[in-house]
Amino acid sequence: MNWVALHYSEHTDAQIPEPNPPANVFKVFQQVKDWIEKQYDVGLEKGAHVSKVILERAIAAVRGGDRRTIRKWMKLFREFELIKPLTPGVWELL
Repeated sequence: MNWVALHYSEHTDAQIPEPNPPANVFKVFQQVKDWIEKQYDVGLEKGAHVSKVILERAIAAVRGGDRRTIRKWMKLFREFELIKPLTPGVWELL
């Protein structure tokens, strides 16, 4: 009982890391990629370069055209390392 009392808090406070990226963010990212592939008849693989305008247009088509929505998804994609800026107008898909 003493050992359990000493070690109980260590095991119950353990943090389970969140998946990177979360399923909902990855799902939207896949929808954005699919939209770009269908709309522009291209194949997007890892490392593909995409214009920021096209990326924003795809997010607007999939999730809505409000600028706050577009900014939110761009931020989430960048935060979870799904996209990376190469220049101010070009993004790389990771």
